[in-house]
This record gives sequence, C-alpha cells and structure tokens, in this order.
Amino acid sequence: MPQISNRNYIGVALRGNTKLERGHGWSLDEAGVTSLVEDVRAVAVSMRREYHIHSERIYLAGFGRGATAAVEVMLRQPDWFGGVLSLNGQFPKIDPSLENLPELKDKRILLATSIDCQTTKVGDVVATGRLLYAAGMLVGTRVYQDSGRKPSKKMLRDIDSWLMDDICATDTAGLVA
Repeated sequence: MPQISNRNYIGVALRGNTKLERGHGWSLDEAGVTSLVEDVRAVAVSMRREYHIHSERIYLAGFGRGATAAVEVMLRQPDWFGGVLSLNGQFPKIDPSLENLPELKDKRILLATSIDCQTTKVGDVVATGRLLYAAGMLVGTRVYQDSGRKPSKKMLRDIDSWLMDDICATDTAGLVA
C-alpha cells in the first residue's frame, strides 16, 4: 500500500487459500472461489462497520492469480464493491449472459498487463474489456513495458490515479461552476 499512496486508502491483503511450496496461492475451482467470496464478504462487512466505508468505495485488487480471484469475486458479487483492479491476471471464463448484468452497470474495472506477461496477453485485455463494457462496466485498460513478474512502480502509481479519479469525480458530482 505505501507504494500506491501513504494516505487516502485502507488496505487489506487476504492470504491465498491454497498452500504452495513457497507461500500461498489461489485455488480458483468452484469450492475455492465460493470460500473466497465468503472470506471477502466477511472482511468487507467488517471494514464497512469499523471505518464507515460505503460499499461503492471498496475496491478489489490483485496481481497475477490474485487478480483473477479479485475479478471472479467482483463478477459474483458486484453490489458489494465499487470496482476491481486486475494487474497481469488471467481472466476468468465470463459467461456472455452475465447473470449479474444490472449490478455490473457503472462498476469500474481496470484491466492491466505487461507486454511480456505470459499469462495475460494484450488481446485478452481488449476482448475482456469489450465484453465487460457491453455489460455496462466502466472499463479502463493499461499496457506496460515493464516485466510482468511483479507490480511495477508505474502500475502502482496508476492505481492511485485511477482510484482518485473516481473519488474526485464522485465528490464533485452535482457541483456547478
């Protein structure tokens, strides 16, 4: 979080739901995602109560498999969040009918990848962005030159700008010059 901004945000990182050789990762089978949705719900409810945060100000974010998990949770429970940021994540299989279509309208999503990312190609970002845009989401896309192995400084700065764009737009809605 400090690399994004040392103010403006409260961040919570969930540990992956699967133990790996070196750390944890995300199981994205049906049982893993269902469990993750419940874990995220519990954390979101707690954050909303403790810090009086409106659900429209809660964003999911992830890098790599964590990004895939974040998008999966957003697509299943869009009414719980304001949006999602996917950095170098593979996109879950998205049903073109999108059961939660009305709830996805005006939700924000930032889809980002790196030129040399092996799991998320630029074409995947474009195709997924088009599908989610057709569902009514406000889609932002970014393509970075940096290596796709870890979030770059540029990615992290863009997260701050992208989030603040929404906060500033929301706070000034209805103001007349």
